[in-house]
Amino acid sequence: MKKLCAALVLLLLLWPSAAFAQYIGTLNQIQCNKTASIAATTAATTSVLTGVAGQATHICGYLITSSVASGSTLQLEYGTQGGPCSTPTILSGALNLSTNAIVNRGQFAYVSVPTGAQVCIVTAGASVGATFDLYYAQPTP
Repeated sequence: MKKLCAALVLLLLLWPSAAFAQYIGTLNQIQCNKTASIAATTAATTSVLTGVAGQATHICGYLITSSVASGSTLQLEYGTQGGPCSTPTILSGALNLSTNAIVNRGQFAYVSVPTGAQVCIVTAGASVGATFDLYYAQPTP
């Protein structure tokens, strides 16, 4: 009986097991604890958040409240300091604004922009009127 138990234990130890998933990057989620707000009243590229040297910006989401019925758009982008978002990189498609709020927010960051990058919105249309709230984190390295 002892030999049978030892053989079973040995068999279980030698039995192939599933491989564990390989992770790339950090497993720590970044929780956003800051908000930046601006009001956009004209079609333009407007800085929402100035980048901080040595710190990446991690975005959890946004809230857009529009005062126009339709016909205008808002797009989120980031770029280098200088003019508002020089050499821009687009973060979102053009969102059609109406009198309904647009919400895209989570508790944890879903996208990060490079260290020191400025975050901007680009508004377009004949009549622009929107409040933009950005939820983000800039943890120290």
